[in-house]
Amino acid sequence: MGSIIPTLDAGDHPPWMQGDIHGEPSPFSTDNILSPDSLGLYYPTSAYRDLQQNLHTHILETARNTGLTRQGTPDLSLGGSRRPSLGEHDPETISSATARLEFFAQTPTTAKHLTAQREIELWQNYLTEISPWLDKFDNKRHFELTVPLMAKTSDHLRYSILTLSARQQERKDPNRPYTESLGLYQEAIKHLVPELETINSAVIASCVLLCVLEMIIVSPKDWGRHLDGCAIMLQAANINGSVGGVNQALFWCFARMDVWGAYLSDQCTKIPLDRWLSSSLPMAAAVDLFKSTSAQDFDSYANYAVFLCASVVNVINSRGDVFSFSNSSHARAEFSARWRALFDLVEDWFASRPLEMLPLLSYPASSSDYKHPFPKILYGNPPAANGAQLYHFCAIRLLQEKPKDVRLPRGGGNSTKSLIWHARQICGIAASNTHHGAWINGLQPVWVAGRLMSHPCEHKAILEILERIERESGWATGWRAAELREYWGDADA
Repeated sequence: MGSIIPTLDAGDHPPWMQGDIHGEPSPFSTDNILSPDSLGLYYPTSAYRDLQQNLHTHILETARNTGLTRQGTPDLSLGGSRRPSLGEHDPETISSATARLEFFAQTPTTAKHLTAQREIELWQNYLTEISPWLDKFDNKRHFELTVPLMAKTSDHLRYSILTLSARQQERKDPNRPYTESLGLYQEAIKHLVPELETINSAVIASCVLLCVLEMIIVSPKDWGRHLDGCAIMLQAANINGSVGGVNQALFWCFARMDVWGAYLSDQCTKIPLDRWLSSSLPMAAAVDLFKSTSAQDFDSYANYAVFLCASVVNVINSRGDVFSFSNSSHARAEFSARWRALFDLVEDWFASRPLEMLPLLSYPASSSDYKHPFPKILYGNPPAANGAQLYHFCAIRLLQEKPKDVRLPRGGGNSTKSLIWHARQICGIAASNTHHGAWINGLQPVWVAGRLMSHPCEHKAILEILERIERESGWATGWRAAELREYWGDADA
């Protein structure tokens, strides 16, 4: 493995529909399946967008005032589309945003009338539903056990938790009014903005939780923009994936969102891979670190899968830039070398899994069972289930982008698995394992796998998986279901 690792560079709605105040349309209604930007799935009112834009503006201002620009402002752009630096933001824009935030702060909110009973209900929902999402790759369960304790002395963190819990319940039950989460969101930002410059763990926790909230309330096409602020704060606080404790848990929660934001936007991760671990470790050292820590904490091996997933997304999405600015033959040779190194690392991940990351049960699909067309693969924990899905996702994306000059083994014990095999494994894992956190992080792999399926019974089973994810977790999947229907040509699926 040492001979191939060094070749891989680690551094490398129209206005939203104004839904009825007492409810939102079901994403699986045929009247609503158009596109992410035309659905009333996300911003139920523009006030959410205004609040988020104000928070982002204050994060930029904080970054400037705390000297982040002197340390090297994170480059959040790709290719030729450069974002303005912090110093280039118009002071009038900052002032206008601040004025709007002050207006919101003076506006009465439903949070002022939150009863003790309702707060307990929101906390219970956070502890039983939300925190398992966030702790899915963390056996120490920092979001369940540590972050709530931090919230006892942090108003903004308390309101951030309550906001996310309320919005999840609103998404799960469209008959709930959205005004509760909006009022709590307003309170969270009001208390957070004055504390931003401390860049402490509670502030970072609020930023990460509100980033998760934004993944729920904004169009998936806009995820990248909403990840920017959180990426800035994490880097300003020098938090990475190996710092330990709650800060490490915060980083990996963000990293998973960063990967899917990059994938959906065809860009690279907001935080460059060479900043994911301490001291800009080279790839060989990063691999050794993941494998050594996995011996004590197997959940680290799932984070290793996230790291490899980010590597795959970055290498594939940056290929166009390399070809544009380099000699084409040299660029192709370089891409082939990176592809081969990354493919070997991904396959080694699967072959070297710790015992805890292996399936408990695995049965092939029955050719006569049209209701269950995928293999049955049961895992004993979320890191194992979703880690395997990430592996299969990586394998599919690499095989889809395989350079023509690369030859892979065929036949025998070392033969390369097919795209269809990997896709069926992803769907089988999603159908057999019902942990909501693994479901949510497996949404994009299921979509990628679904595009490779051709039989109507497979289409039906995938749509049932996606509908169940949204029905039980509140996480929006209707937009991906709509895209698959269109891709398959199955309007009635």
